[in-house]
Amino acid sequence: MNLNNTEICPCCGNEYIKNLPPETYFYDCCEDCSFWLEKLYLPEQYSNKQVIVGGVH
Repeated sequence: MNLNNTEICPCCGNEYIKNLPPETYFYDCCEDCSFWLEKLYLPEQYSNKQVIVGGVH
């Protein structure tokens, strides 16, 4: 973390501030990337609730 309290997302490279609960950040990625990463790694029991069309979640 740098002096102005921002972090760099390892997924997209954008700067962000961790101002939400720690469990919000999947693999220390920003909120947007964490949201989609969580969808990709749903437990097996929820795999039938995913929709992927043309390779896009």
